[in-house]
Amino acid sequence: MIFLNFLLPAEVAAVAAQEDVAVVGVSVGSGGQLALFRDLIAEMNRRSLSDVVLIAGGNIPPQDARELMSWGVRAVFGPGSPPADAIAVVRDAARGLGSFNQ
Repeated sequence: MIFLNFLLPAEVAAVAAQEDVAVVGVSVGSGGQLALFRDLIAEMNRRSLSDVVLIAGGNIPPQDARELMSWGVRAVFGPGSPPADAIAVVRDAARGLGSFNQ
């Protein structure tokens, strides 16, 4: 797991490529999620990282969550989402990556 804070979409994609991650999760608390994920998805595709699973969390309105998922975001976790749901998505994405999988 790598924790990043307040990076631009291009910077997140660069770190994802450098660290060869299976999942990128972004928490959004102040709106702007559609623009942020639009740019992040474009950067991930530009770097040939379309196989990396994207997940979102935070105060994301249901209509935006549906839009994000139509773009390929695997899951959107809002307030009150069970942590086990996010864990299951990450574990599923990481299957076959080596010793991490238990």
